Amino acid sequence: MQHTAIDHWQVLSSLPIDVRFHDGPAGPADSMTPEAVRERYKQEKAFLPTIVWKADGKMVGVKVGVSERTWPLPSIHDVTVDHATPAKGAGWVSIEVAGETICSTRSYSDAALGWCERVAGALAALSCTPLAHRGGEGDA
Repeated sequence: MQHTAIDHWQVLSSLPIDVRFHDGPAGPADSMTPEAVRERYKQEKAFLPTIVWKADGKMVGVKVGVSERTWPLPSIHDVTVDHATPAKGAGWVSIEVAGETICSTRSYSDAALGWCERVAGALAALSCTPLAHRGGEGDA
């Protein structure tokens, strides 16, 4: 069994009620997540925290509630927070990692935008990828 070194472990606040975290193709458990990371999840005292981590200098992941997503570092070429404030519609907030939406809302809220910016900022920093922002205007 290969030892996994956890290089970075950051606990953030729990998922806001209006944000939906999207499971990967295999469901809530990502097959790329090392067992050492899953064992460390079990040690957390906070109730369903958001955890952003980096392991072995080559993998980055996030756990939100009971769901997790993991990426090999070379695959993360972009991390984006997208949002629209309410105008004609309710607005929205989302995070995209490597071109895939990992979480989204059905309406805009400052709490959702703040949480998404913290999570996306942590993922961008760990993957040495600039954090991009898109949107900001009212939805049409």
